[in-house]
Amino acid sequence: MRSAVVVALLAVSPLTTGRAAVADERFFGDYALSVSTLPGYRLEIESNQDGDIVLVPSGENPIGLKQISATRFRLEGEVSVLLDFVVEGDGPVERLELTNLFGTRHYRRTRLLAGEVEALYRPLVDDDRGASFPVPERWEDELRVGSIEHFAVEPAYVRRLIAGLERGFFGNVNSLLVAIGDRLVVEAYFNGWSVERPHQTRSISKSVASLLVGSAIGEGFIGSVDDPIGKYLPDYVIDGGRECVVRARYFEQSPLATLGFRDVSWSRLADGRQATAFGLALTPRDFVKLGQLVLRDGRWEDKQVLPPGWIAA
Repeated sequence: MRSAVVVALLAVSPLTTGRAAVADERFFGDYALSVSTLPGYRLEIESNQDGDIVLVPSGENPIGLKQISATRFRLEGEVSVLLDFVVEGDGPVERLELTNLFGTRHYRRTRLLAGEVEALYRPLVDDDRGASFPVPERWEDELRVGSIEHFAVEPAYVRRLIAGLERGFFGNVNSLLVAIGDRLVVEAYFNGWSVERPHQTRSISKSVASLLVGSAIGEGFIGSVDDPIGKYLPDYVIDGGRECVVRARYFEQSPLATLGFRDVSWSRLADGRQATAFGLALTPRDFVKLGQLVLRDGRWEDKQVLPPGWIAA
């Protein structure tokens, strides 16, 4: 998850004694760390009851900020910590640079201002319409593509959504794929992601593992989820002979190959076993195929990949 800095910076006026001026909405916003894969700490910059600008780290007490130039502040008692807000033209601040002894971190604004929210959701006018939306590229991955206009969806709404995602207005989103029926009609990537780059599924891995078990049962490799795991994997007999049932463990090989996964990886634990609970990585297009499989009750094309009713169960 991308680290975030939540900022509501108050307006700056000619320097006084370090006190803040009246709030200026141009500076309000959430700011996300431009390059990060770590869960972030949260910072808020706001005014206190006295009108002073304060920084509020997540779960901590407010820290006063001192204005030292039109767009630069420093933390009270921390001369080496500077916050520079980059203003371009008359619009809102889009970037924030935080400098300390360890260097400079670059942030981008992600919170929508009130006027931008209205623009995002306002009804379409004739000037918004016209340009069509590109059909996703066809790959040799068993996924059909099509035009969103074929399904009577106005492309202008999709373009608005993608513009907001590109600016981070909806959080740390790396890809947007929309399928209607059996067709992929929207495909867009952000933050350096691409069509060929697998994405960690985290706990979605558990759901995929359940699909694998259902597929294995359908193929006859497993008799029932209530079978003892030791019947198939003797190494999983634990606790002095007490056996786990199949529903609590999952298998490594997938009979779902008919979906045409392009690049699948499943990380392993330190002891060599696969991290079934969280280790799966799939491309975004493969996520779409799994979603379509679930919506069709385990059917892909003309083949019933999962036992009928497995999804509902």
